[in-house]
Amino acid sequence: EPKTDEKPKQTQGQKLLEAMTAKKAAKEALLKGVKSIHVSFDDEGNEQKVETVTEGGKKRKNEEQVSEKKAKKAKKLKVKKAEETKTDSKQKEAFEYLRLFVNDRKNWKFKKVLQTWILQNIYKMPKSEFDNALEYLKDLQGASREKTKKEAQDRIPKNSIGNNLTGYTNVSNDDFDDFDAEKLLAQVSVTQSNTKQDESEEVRRARLIVDTLL
Repeated sequence: EPKTDEKPKQTQGQKLLEAMTAKKAAKEALLKGVKSIHVSFDDEGNEQKVETVTEGGKKRKNEEQVSEKKAKKAKKLKVKKAEETKTDSKQKEAFEYLRLFVNDRKNWKFKKVLQTWILQNIYKMPKSEFDNALEYLKDLQGASREKTKKEAQDRIPKNSIGNNLTGYTNVSNDDFDDFDAEKLLAQVSVTQSNTKQDESEEVRRARLIVDTLL
């Protein structure tokens, strides 16, 4: 006697229909933000039940993380802007301080904070302000004067004129008649000229600072 509770075998058409139905359900679920899906069918291959698990919690968590990142970025930009504003304000104050020193000494008053800023930024400021700074350096005193001079000397390449004279130190007595002092000085002068043309603005300023403080 045949068993009545045994499920009939699915035909190829029913299997194909189930696969297509499951694929369609999965596609619709993905569009709705579903994390996973389970489709069940009855004995005849018809769609019976669709179980889904949404990503609502995960989505909210991602949104919170994005919001937190945006907040941190906005905070950094705000801090950066505040620092730039503070720097611009100090720069403006320092330049006015220099102009007052040069043009209206009677109403000028010494300010240590502004002097410190000027010495720290003397290689970066505009040329017009640098000229005022050089004038200011003439009255610089004590440790600040020595420190500023040493820092300037350290920025100048160590290619002294003495190197250009080396070739003439071992001139023998026999060759002394051929020694041309004017030619030597002309050569040194040309070398110095070429060096100054090639040097950077920073080195040029360093030389001017050293000359001012000597």
